[in-house]
Amino acid sequence: ISTSSEPLETSIKKQLLPNIGDMEFIESMSLTEFVRRVSDQLKGGFLVLLIDQFEEFFDQPPTFRDLFEAEWKLCVSGSAPDVHWLFSIPSGSTYLLNLFKDKVSINPNLITLQPLEREEARQAMVGQAALRAIQIDQPVADTILDELSQLNNSVIDPTQLQLVCYMLTGGKGPLVQHWTMEHYLAQGRVDGILRGYLDQTIRGLDPVQREPAWQLLAELIDPEEKVANEAELIQTMKRMDVDEQSTRSI
Repeated sequence: ISTSSEPLETSIKKQLLPNIGDMEFIESMSLTEFVRRVSDQLKGGFLVLLIDQFEEFFDQPPTFRDLFEAEWKLCVSGSAPDVHWLFSIPSGSTYLLNLFKDKVSINPNLITLQPLEREEARQAMVGQAALRAIQIDQPVADTILDELSQLNNSVIDPTQLQLVCYMLTGGKGPLVQHWTMEHYLAQGRVDGILRGYLDQTIRGLDPVQREPAWQLLAELIDPEEKVANEAELIQTMKRMDVDEQSTRSI
């Protein structure tokens, strides 16, 4: 399940039951009861929920976050014992997992995705594309894998693969359902996508937020600053005359 602007429990329900909008009773059911009923149908199996881009959950309104946190705690307290949760976040954002520290020990539960071999990367790319009826021309797939493997001693960084595929799929724009060589070259190949993504993202911000965004990024990567959490980042940005609301928005 990809985290989006809608409540996370809504995204989970839609993924497990796409036509849930036609079932008012189930749609209004608590997440805990919903996933328990789903797992009960598996007859000895397990329901594993992989929540991708979980860092975007923290951009949601506090009411959305509080409701999901309460429901998740009910699930892991025994109300839905056969449901397993995996939360995917960038390696530099592991402090966000402190949300769960009352129920689980965080560090022993971290899973780091190792570099992918070429065939593993191909399966990840082609398999995900097939789920959305995206056609990838063979020369394009081969070129992407060639160029990514050249960056990392013949293995492929999963985060780089994810970013390249995301941009070729259209990013936040309309879905691109056929990756031709012409389309790939127009995006700047692997090197152009990886180098240009940050600039493109910053340009997508409100003009008054662009300079503070660069300042925020500089603080996060400065080894002398060692900003450990969101509260410290907010205070650091205030010293540069960037208010708390702007920092959170950026």
